[in-house]
Amino acid sequence: MEIVSSVPKTVTDRVLPEAAAPPAIPAGAGDLAPVRPPALAPRPAVVKPQTPPPGGPEPEVQGLTSATALYAGELLRNPANTQVRDTLPLLTPDERIVQLCSIEALEQIRLSRDKGFPDSLDTSAFEETQITDGKLVAPLGAYRANRGWYYVSFECTPESDLESVREFKFRLGDQVPRDLWEGHELIPEDFDDD
Repeated sequence: MEIVSSVPKTVTDRVLPEAAAPPAIPAGAGDLAPVRPPALAPRPAVVKPQTPPPGGPEPEVQGLTSATALYAGELLRNPANTQVRDTLPLLTPDERIVQLCSIEALEQIRLSRDKGFPDSLDTSAFEETQITDGKLVAPLGAYRANRGWYYVSFECTPESDLESVREFKFRLGDQVPRDLWEGHELIPEDFDDD
């Protein structure tokens, strides 16, 4: 995924990458508990929609902070992002949810961390991402900033029109140890030789 390298001062100035889609934290966000991986399992290849058993609970991640502002819809309405906005309706509903929630996640990360501009997100780097009744749950993924990968967990509920996000909760974590990168297909930089 390619991301613009400069960080505009306002969300309306942000331009999304051409090919794929990327992403306010309440006061005290720096006090969030770090995300630490559980015993690591092999990485799933695809996001699988899941239906909870009748009367069963929806999947959810504990210890998340609710975003106080949401940005994906506003980013997609930016005229500079017309190509991304026009491409989303061509995707299946589950693919569209993943892309929309990835846009929101990257923007929330960008606005809440000083580790640099997040330019890539793998929602299922360490645990399988689930979509249930239109809600995406990413129990343990990773985002890249400044050639480092960091743990992230989030839940994202898009609006029914799949053009914006209704609710977003997340937790940012510590840096992923470099010895785990290769096994989870986390690369230091796009088109990098290392």
